[in-house]
Amino acid sequence: MSANDAPQVEAPSQERERLVRPNRVPIKIISTLSTHKGSEVFQVHREQRVGNVLLAYLQGKNFPEGNAYCLRDEDGLLLWNSYPIGDLVSSNDPIVLYVCMAPNGEKNIPRMCLYVIVVWALMLFTFIFFLNIFAPSILSRSSTDPAPLHAASIANRYEVVVDAGSVHTDVSLYEWGAKINDTGVVQEIFSCETAAGQGVSSFVQKPEAVQDYLLNSSCLLDAISRVPEDQKGSTDIFLGTTAGMRILNATNPIAAQQIIGNISLALNKTKLHYTKPNALILSGDAEGVMGWISSNYLSHKFAVSPNASDSDISDQEPMGALDWGGASAQITFIPRDSSQGNRVVNLFKKQYNVFTKSNLCYGQAEGLKRYLVGLIFKQYQTNGRIEFNLQSPCHPKGKKTYKTDAKALLESPCARYKDGEFQKMLDGVSGNSTFTFIGQSDPARCKQEIRPQFHLSRCRSTYEQGHCLNSSSIPKPQDDAKFLAFSTYWYLLHALQENHTQVGEAHFEGMSEKLCSSSYGFTSFMSKYGADYRHNSCFKSVFMDLLLSEGYKKDDWVNISFVKRVSDAEVGWTLGYMLQKTNQIPDRVLYVMEQRTVFLITLFATSFYAAIIYMLWYICTYSGNDKMVQR
Repeated sequence: MSANDAPQVEAPSQERERLVRPNRVPIKIISTLSTHKGSEVFQVHREQRVGNVLLAYLQGKNFPEGNAYCLRDEDGLLLWNSYPIGDLVSSNDPIVLYVCMAPNGEKNIPRMCLYVIVVWALMLFTFIFFLNIFAPSILSRSSTDPAPLHAASIANRYEVVVDAGSVHTDVSLYEWGAKINDTGVVQEIFSCETAAGQGVSSFVQKPEAVQDYLLNSSCLLDAISRVPEDQKGSTDIFLGTTAGMRILNATNPIAAQQIIGNISLALNKTKLHYTKPNALILSGDAEGVMGWISSNYLSHKFAVSPNASDSDISDQEPMGALDWGGASAQITFIPRDSSQGNRVVNLFKKQYNVFTKSNLCYGQAEGLKRYLVGLIFKQYQTNGRIEFNLQSPCHPKGKKTYKTDAKALLESPCARYKDGEFQKMLDGVSGNSTFTFIGQSDPARCKQEIRPQFHLSRCRSTYEQGHCLNSSSIPKPQDDAKFLAFSTYWYLLHALQENHTQVGEAHFEGMSEKLCSSSYGFTSFMSKYGADYRHNSCFKSVFMDLLLSEGYKKDDWVNISFVKRVSDAEVGWTLGYMLQKTNQIPDRVLYVMEQRTVFLITLFATSFYAAIIYMLWYICTYSGNDKMVQR
């Protein structure tokens, strides 16, 4: 307020004539400031303001410019400039006020205002603290209670999972939201298969090349594009390698770790969330258990499953799982004698004691290598040298012969022989050499050549690394236990144009014998699957028959269903991995929408409290300024 703007206060000489008027009160202003000492008496209208009186007193006196002045009462209380003079009157005696001064520019904020502001600020921080601690658990409490399967989830979360097998790389995108009994209800929303024939373990000579292999994968790019843009920053990506990398890790651990390292670098270049580790070599048992989880989840054996109606949900005992890949084979089930289980699985607040066994070197690709090296060894025993053109009873007759690079064939640890002289000669073979196998179409001899891989003592006496299937170590499953067989089991039957999920062993043996008796021309119906199927399907069919009947003692296949997808989802380890992972994620981390609810509540409360604090600050600051008059 400037002196010119202040209402005029009548000078004492003018007021003496009007002392008798009751709406006038006497005021004595005293200044004890070092810059000006003195006093003066005014007759002031009752409705006049303290600031106006102070301005009138300052006019014409020698007060320094640029200072802020105020008035206090006899008790030292700082008076508001807007305070009416009449409210100060308590008797007929003159009102005595004292001039005070504050440093230039200082805002005189009353102590009580500061106390109020501090209290409100503490209330704000306390509210936010307890809201973030307790609100998520309160909001998510209902999600841990049993709920109908089709209850809408509060929010959804996504994850991309890559299955990097020995001869393929497949990508799946999963979505889940509300938990039921501590486990998320997971759904596959996208699945994509890369062209078979190459796995990440094939980059042993140039590990850095695996980055381009993954980042240029149309399957991976498609999966990432399907994640909502606002979810990509919180969507994890995980790649699990299986038996192909397990074999490489056993023989060349440095190369295996270099490949894994480059995979991690590639995944970190995506727009998805980085979690460490995001790439692992899965153990065979872990792969078997996760495949078992997927099989039973999709078959509704856990009483919880996506896309299931109440009539679909089964209370029967869980099924077993048979997984046959390129480098290993897994069998997992609940044993008849629970003490023979070797893994405990906890899902949906239930515990399952399962038996799982993974046999390295019993995948179709590694089994083929053992068979081919066995033909080389048999010829070596005859003439004492390594032959590069050999007859093969498991390959079809015809002009087309099966050829394979020596490097790819002989580097496999599965096919290394205990016979030192023979192995030494094999090690001397140039990697650039080619072995040619001339088809004989002889099913009886084909089975005879493969069967030693399933004879425990012969296997152990033949192969340097062991890795032999011991059928006697596999306990008996529960009576009438049913199994799902997937991966190569299904692919082989599909290639043989057998589209039924159940195939009797006798029927399958008949198909196998017909195939193995035929020429290369007969296999033309498999052309769309590539040359590998035309050349090696006879071997695969015989190996599969022996694996199930002699390896796993399954003489009757009536309880085996050969599948690829169940309940609109791919059967394999990736879904089982996701289900296990949801068990380990706290509810308040899972429910992104709940977090958003807490965030919105916190934001609103913070804004509300901040507005109140600002208003208090403004009022107190204004009140402080209202008690000052700038000279």
